[in-house]
Amino acid sequence: MTTLRIAARRLAEQVHRRGDLHFHYDRAVLGEEGIAAQRRLAATGAWQQEVAVNGEFALDAYTLKVRGRIDLLDETAALPTLVEVKSTRTDLSRLHAHLGGVHLAQLKLYAHMYAAAKGWRQLRLRVQYVHLDSQDTTPYDCDCSADELQDFFRATCTSFLTWRAALDEWRSKRDAAAKLTPFPFDGYRPGQRALAAAAFRGHRDSTPLICEAPTGLGKTAATLFPALQAMAHGHTDRVLYLTARGTGQAAAVNTLRALRAAGAALRQVQIIAKEKVCLTPGAPCAPETCTYAAGHFDRAPAALLAVNDCTEVGALELQRIGRAHHVCPFELSLAAARWADVVICDYNYVLDPVIRSASVVAEGARRTSVLIDEAHQLPDRTREMYSATLSRRGLLAAVKVAGKVIGRAADHLAKTMKTLLRAAGTGSVQEGVLIADEAQLARALLAFNEACAPEIGADSAPALMEAYFHTSQWRSLDYMATVTPYAVIARVEADDLVFVRYCIDPAIPAALALKPFRSVQAFSGTLPGEQRLGLPGKPKWLRLGSPFPSEHLGVFLVRDLSVYFRDRANTVARLAGLVCDLCAARSGNYLVFVPSFAYVELLSGALAARTAHAAHGVVADANADAAAIAPSNTMEIFAQTRQMDDAKRSEFIARFADDGITRLGIAATGGVFSESVDLAGDRLIGVIVVGIALPPRSLERELVREACGEQGDAHAYQYPALIRVLQTAGRLIRAASDRGVLCLVDARFAAQPYRQLLPGHWQIQHVPCREIGNAAARFWASTAVATSERGECE
Repeated sequence: MTTLRIAARRLAEQVHRRGDLHFHYDRAVLGEEGIAAQRRLAATGAWQQEVAVNGEFALDAYTLKVRGRIDLLDETAALPTLVEVKSTRTDLSRLHAHLGGVHLAQLKLYAHMYAAAKGWRQLRLRVQYVHLDSQDTTPYDCDCSADELQDFFRATCTSFLTWRAALDEWRSKRDAAAKLTPFPFDGYRPGQRALAAAAFRGHRDSTPLICEAPTGLGKTAATLFPALQAMAHGHTDRVLYLTARGTGQAAAVNTLRALRAAGAALRQVQIIAKEKVCLTPGAPCAPETCTYAAGHFDRAPAALLAVNDCTEVGALELQRIGRAHHVCPFELSLAAARWADVVICDYNYVLDPVIRSASVVAEGARRTSVLIDEAHQLPDRTREMYSATLSRRGLLAAVKVAGKVIGRAADHLAKTMKTLLRAAGTGSVQEGVLIADEAQLARALLAFNEACAPEIGADSAPALMEAYFHTSQWRSLDYMATVTPYAVIARVEADDLVFVRYCIDPAIPAALALKPFRSVQAFSGTLPGEQRLGLPGKPKWLRLGSPFPSEHLGVFLVRDLSVYFRDRANTVARLAGLVCDLCAARSGNYLVFVPSFAYVELLSGALAARTAHAAHGVVADANADAAAIAPSNTMEIFAQTRQMDDAKRSEFIARFADDGITRLGIAATGGVFSESVDLAGDRLIGVIVVGIALPPRSLERELVREACGEQGDAHAYQYPALIRVLQTAGRLIRAASDRGVLCLVDARFAAQPYRQLLPGHWQIQHVPCREIGNAAARFWASTAVATSERGECE
């Protein structure tokens, strides 16, 4: 007999959710606020509080033990009265219409367990809604007999256990297959087995793990395979694979396909951004405007059964099933994530306090492992999630489309922002000033949200919806003020005044969000230094070298060409000569990364001028000692622009063809082409990184620096800079047959602390600017000899 335990609230939510899909922004309700509201109600009569109830139900090989606490109980009334208190900041009638069925189901489960224990035959049930800001209350009563409640309890438990039996049957099949599944590739690469072993121990022992390993080691396979084995041996039930960008999900999808091809039985669900799977693009997520939202939960059970028949559920499958069952594909993916074996999704579904999904996290967190890909992104992404922004221009736009009450509140909030800016004192507001009087801002925010709450709906103007969302997000972070340092910063941007609620130490909220899980493992190719990622407990660090011979990568450091901002205009011609010399050593595809789009444009112009001279048999003399480029060796040059949509980005990458023509792409360091770009083989043979890529000084980074003490410069400036550099360098050498050259242009790369943060397996050669072509030619010549001696074909 298998014994299961579940909270009545969770049981009611899974079995009895019906009706429309409804997205509504609302400020979070803190647990202590709900308790305070409950106590105020208790003081109005002879109420008992937090009365514990328990019950159980047996079906086949299962015993389900249900537990809960009745918020308020009055045994002295003509009919014993049970009250479930629901505290909120949204409209009370709207909340009841949306979730009243689930709330009453929860109370009915409590009532049955109470009646069975006490022998009562008739009970009064009341769901009491309390608005925390206005203190308005609305009760909804119904009377039920003990027999009715018993039938309801049995039917609810039967539905749940029928679902659970099917899930356990699948998991038994999954685990049996996993024990027979070999590693899905031809052997382990150097270092890959060490990572896989450490990952399995992390799942087994519930120990957090951080791994730094270069691109090409196979981190995705080395973490997903042991996660599957941990399931098979009973250590975990589920895996959440978190990525910082949508492009990072492809590696996980491909690895899981390889595992299934090797014999694994896995159900995987990929959570795609709502706008990318929406079947009614542009329509608000409300039953009034979307037929897929209207009645979604009535049709969801059948749609979920269809999902269970698929082993891989991505965007196309979600849309297919969504159309077939007339449900929202995005909401379907969240529901399916509750019992999928592997869930692939963005960080925010686990970490973001606004977007964090209960379905993704689920109540089984203690049996769920979390794998965090591209972990170097974790601090900045978490900081974004736990920061908020207010725009005075956005509030004034809301004034124009809102009614009088909301308009006055929005105008008052906008004026308050301006008043607080003046009170912050002198200084350059372009750079930002700290706001001291947060209480005045909080009062204005509360007034605006209270004015908006009854009026916001699917037909609200976009400007009003946006203002309401941002103010609600700001207020939803109130609870974090007691656990993590933050600051309110004002900054003038063009014709706008922007307030930022800035999270100074993102490791604290990240650790709180990740603490419930069985194990958390973070990995990246670039984790210089001892960074604070926010994993709970005391993580084990594992640093691994490249799986490929170091001689496959030629690393050149040029120190005699200044790329400081003040010198760029004077040295860009020499930089163009260096780029041309490096590319002349061997035809093929190259990427050059520079610190800003202004520098992209500057270098593009210098290269265009130089290649134009070369085409006419003339070479610019800015780097007179450099070898001239013959007209036949002119390059095809193209550059990243400030505004590139997905189509333009794909076109940029597609130009890197392996056809012997020399092409040079110019891009901004830290931009979209610095990460998650896979140009294997001769599609990319050289990368030039210009500048140390230090982020510009700002009030925010200075706050981080101060908070981190002796390691302040490292956390605020050095680590972010080196991460950008190492990510761009990671575009090279992605397979055992790859060869490439990496050129670092900045004397600071040779100085502490940057030198000690560069990978130990790089064999760095210090090369004068004028000799870069010769150095590259020697590298390619030695590579050709080595390849010939091994009998390989380049």
